[in-house]
Amino acid sequence: MRSILSLLALSAATFSPVFAAKAGSFADGGNTLVSAMMMFLGNEEKVYILDKAEGNAATVGGHPAWGSVWDIASHQATVMDVKTNTFCSSGMHLPNGSYATFGGNGAIGRGGAIGSQVSSTGNGAWDALYQDFDGSRAIRILNPCTDSDNWSSSKCQWFDDSSLLAMQKQRWYSTAEALADGSIVLIGGFVNGGYINRNYPNTDPQFEGGAAENTYEFYPANGRGVTPLNFLIKTSGLNAYAHAFLLNSGNMLVQANFSTMIWDYNKNVETALPDMPGKVVRVYPASGAVAMLPLTPANNWNPTVLFCGGSDMPEQDWGNYANPAINTWDYPASQDCQRLTPEPLDGSTPAYEQDDDMLEGRTMGQFITLPDGTMLVVNGGLNGTAGYATQTGQTASYSEMPFGMSLASGPVGTPAIYNPNLPKGQRWSRPNFDTSNIARLYHSSAMLLPDGSVLIAGSNPNVDVNTSTIFQTEYRAEIFYPSYFSASTRPVPTGIPSNISYGGPYFDISIPSTSYTGSANAAAGNTTVVLLRGGFTTHAMNMGQRYVQLNNTFTVNNDGSITLHVAQAPNPYILQPGPALLFVTINGIPSNGTMVIVGSGSMGTQPVSLASELPDSVTLSNISGSGDNTSSAQANSDQNTNDNGASGLHTGAIVGGVVGAIAVIGLLGALLGLLLARRRSRSAISSTSFAMTGVTGLGAAAALATGGNRGYRSSDSSAFVPLQHDNHSDAWNGSTVNLALGSPYKDDVRMASMDSGWDPYAANPPSPRMVSPDRSIASAVWMCLCFIKNGGHGLHFEAQPLLKLVSPGTELPSISPLANSSGGGVGGLTFAVAMAQHPDVQIEIFEAAAEFSPVGAGIGLWPRAWKALVALGIQGLDQVSSSKPSDDTVCTLEFRKSDQQEPYVFGRMMTKGKFVLSRNLQLALLKRLNLTLGTLLFFHRADFQAVLIKHLHPSCRVRYGKRLETYKRMKPSDEIELVFEDGSKATCDLLVGWESTGWVANIAYPVSNGRLVNLVANNIDSKRTDTLFNGPWIEDVDTRTLKDTFSDWEPEFRELVKGIDQVSRWAVHTVKPLKSFVSDKVVLLGDAAHAMAAHQGSGAGQAIEDSCVLAALLGHKLANRGSLSEVLHIYDTLRRPFALDIAQRSFDNGKYLSLTHPDFPAGDGMNEERLRELGEVITEKWTWAWETSLDQTIREAIELLETTLSREIGQSNL
Repeated sequence: MRSILSLLALSAATFSPVFAAKAGSFADGGNTLVSAMMMFLGNEEKVYILDKAEGNAATVGGHPAWGSVWDIASHQATVMDVKTNTFCSSGMHLPNGSYATFGGNGAIGRGGAIGSQVSSTGNGAWDALYQDFDGSRAIRILNPCTDSDNWSSSKCQWFDDSSLLAMQKQRWYSTAEALADGSIVLIGGFVNGGYINRNYPNTDPQFEGGAAENTYEFYPANGRGVTPLNFLIKTSGLNAYAHAFLLNSGNMLVQANFSTMIWDYNKNVETALPDMPGKVVRVYPASGAVAMLPLTPANNWNPTVLFCGGSDMPEQDWGNYANPAINTWDYPASQDCQRLTPEPLDGSTPAYEQDDDMLEGRTMGQFITLPDGTMLVVNGGLNGTAGYATQTGQTASYSEMPFGMSLASGPVGTPAIYNPNLPKGQRWSRPNFDTSNIARLYHSSAMLLPDGSVLIAGSNPNVDVNTSTIFQTEYRAEIFYPSYFSASTRPVPTGIPSNISYGGPYFDISIPSTSYTGSANAAAGNTTVVLLRGGFTTHAMNMGQRYVQLNNTFTVNNDGSITLHVAQAPNPYILQPGPALLFVTINGIPSNGTMVIVGSGSMGTQPVSLASELPDSVTLSNISGSGDNTSSAQANSDQNTNDNGASGLHTGAIVGGVVGAIAVIGLLGALLGLLLARRRSRSAISSTSFAMTGVTGLGAAAALATGGNRGYRSSDSSAFVPLQHDNHSDAWNGSTVNLALGSPYKDDVRMASMDSGWDPYAANPPSPRMVSPDRSIASAVWMCLCFIKNGGHGLHFEAQPLLKLVSPGTELPSISPLANSSGGGVGGLTFAVAMAQHPDVQIEIFEAAAEFSPVGAGIGLWPRAWKALVALGIQGLDQVSSSKPSDDTVCTLEFRKSDQQEPYVFGRMMTKGKFVLSRNLQLALLKRLNLTLGTLLFFHRADFQAVLIKHLHPSCRVRYGKRLETYKRMKPSDEIELVFEDGSKATCDLLVGWESTGWVANIAYPVSNGRLVNLVANNIDSKRTDTLFNGPWIEDVDTRTLKDTFSDWEPEFRELVKGIDQVSRWAVHTVKPLKSFVSDKVVLLGDAAHAMAAHQGSGAGQAIEDSCVLAALLGHKLANRGSLSEVLHIYDTLRRPFALDIAQRSFDNGKYLSLTHPDFPAGDGMNEERLRELGEVITEKWTWAWETSLDQTIREAIELLETTLSREIGQSNL
């Protein structure tokens, strides 16, 4: 039988003086001017606050304010102008440290009435009294500023103009969760307001008559539309502000109503998990306290989520949009707590685990993760739910409502601490905490501050400002000081970097002896370094809140100081890119937090490197700290009875994206090999895409403000005149919200820029720039493209005429064709196949050879290229491969030093994704050689080409025996005229060239489904590197030449050589790095652009990637004759840096494999230890081939194209 808890009389708290820091106490935080429904920490100086549009006494620009900024040092707030109604928005950080808020309510006036101007959908469009605009589709951007910035500048104000930046759907009470690339998924919401998101009876759970938005979308959209989410339909009604957490797998945990799922948001695939035990509801309006437990090396950074409180009201009692069916304030909140680990490391089935009950039931309780690894719960009530109403199903009128409009009662004024590391039964405590006398119910909020205290503000369970009701509109802020404020000595670290990367070289932090007391060894051993992000708080949630402990070791120095050797962040799935506070905690006492940027500071695939090995910890006897030893032990004993996994060495396996040493094969020259990360912190490949870093945008606001500049702050949209327009068409709606790579804005000169498809802080967005190419472009295989599109841009504008690309009179240079083409390049055929999906672009191939011939070595594809082909819909390749895909982690390559009778295996390259040998390959010889095939997929060139040719579109014409002699620009048609050696001519809009030079890899592998084995032996002649080769590219040689060359090698290799009956010698040709792959309307791909050595088996794969990116751009609806310059520029910007990097890696690998690299020269010093290091280095330079994907590059290319051309069209229509 439930006991009904009465209204709790809050005891009058005894406050310490303002700014005092008594442990367990509350202090006066001043007046926030607007009620703090939403808050986020902008930087080390400012907290930003948002209210709903309502009749606050504080005004800005002649109307009530609903935004302010609170100064941490002075506890004073200053109003800020926000244009749209932010009521019940969601929000999230951006990678560069800015913040975005999403959605809200329509415009309203006094008493919550619909605004004086009504839109066609029935929403308030604008209100004359409050002067608020409809916020239901708004995307608002805030670039945090400090006192040193010019606050009168638009760069320090809210950008809030839905005509320029908006979601695709109206969303109220939606959820925002950041993804690993810094973009944001927006989940669900109401279209129109109400208590819960349903009618009752619930006969239309998907649409609720148009009131529910059970879909998701992304910011930036990047061409992605709005998609229904079945989970929201299943949880209809109780699905507002769903709980969402990105997981290490890249999937997402989502919980709403009493249901739970793991969600692949890329494919919209839902995997159901068990229901919440007891059917306790944790989402709004039950509003339980929900947070991710600290991610530490001890738990392998594997997420576990804690769900506490909320309500288990029966389903029918929740009522409908209008109000609850019962008097909720009489219904006790739940005390229940449950833990869930969505992706158990042992592979077991995820299941909820009963945890300790809360000390009392709470609705609207809120978890704040503290820097000591404990979790503070504040705010909320003993009974009822969030929301407000003027009646319920049991109370007919507002005059009978006992607590005004509030649907909750019994405010809980005393915080409590949850320690996740203590044994069950001991995790909750309340060590001498004071009780606040301020009710913090609906629309209250809390946020961790840089000094480790907690700002608590807000509460307003009223439709408009009401300062006379029992639970009034609250403007008073408080600061709560956790138990560690009893310490008189706090760590004062120095040397903290401003940017934290994902993997890569460790960094050092210095701790002076005055920062601790007692044994230096003990203090150093109980020190943690953590990144803590408070998130965006509203409705008892902190969207984006995470605690990530970094690995560290230490050195105790003679002077008592401690040097911490700290690893970088694990990867962007564990902690998404963006701002965070870095704390150093010694014996449970944290330092002040330092704001850092984690990741690149830009949207897009984040650079991820292998973690460097940390030095061993060094201790010294009889060394002690000199800090004040009068600090109370309470903080340590009450909250930190363990060290959160801290020990002398804070190391653990890094989960998700970053793997350990990996090995590869290679025989020849003098030995063979591939490698992984040398422990000296060499960077692995950083990204699958390369943003345009050369285009500069607006830097941080540099103007200085004197004093605090306490004037009000305006959001004047005239600051964004370059993109103002009268045609509010879909060109500027949410479907075209994209991230460009060319208009960065920053909130600090230390930080990398966040590229936005429409940058509200860029007064003059830069236009695309063409790089001046090397004029000597040549290739032996060419393709002509002719556009038959109507010339429109695919948007809601009048079609423009087909513009000429260059000025009249510009002549293109003649070229000298290369000789001895091998014909039928992989890249060119892949490009033709990719373009087959776009029949409005006519393709004609001019092949220098008499036919597509399978000249060349076998083809090897790594998962990155293989997945790109699968995405094109190419079928049949798996039938001609000698191996089949699998998802296991296996040894792909083995490193053996074989130029001796007893071979030495010095490494194995373990890769994710096994390819299983076909039956034909179960040969005794291969078994004896222990030749396993991992992530590398093999083809005979003839088989591979045959499959591609089958996928050519019937309209694609191939002309053989056409060796290009020269080309030139025609006037006035602007077409390119091709002249061939046989005197024939052709014209086209775009000329694509590729050259298949052929490649060689120093491995033995099966092709033709196991009928043949390709053995490729490299003999590197350093004297000929970077010279012109005038001899025959390919020539047959006697088999004895090969056998004699390897006569003193290990027996198994010599046995393999005995089986060879035909040997050819190839000259390996490469292309020096080009300044551009583009010259006017001519573009190169594949070997013509970046012919590379074969030492990573990636030449064909890079040609395939070129083709996929270029085809995606050319096939886009915006691509036509008039936009070719932009299309080719984007292709060159994204593909050239990546391909050239792979070419350099391949070249370096050849030197490693032949022991001619200066870091690993042959000789007496090449012992077993050095060989093992060599294996690691080779693997490190190869991990990109199976750990990264081309998908993100293609998305960025499309995003940049849409943003660039949409901007140009918008400006041309001004």
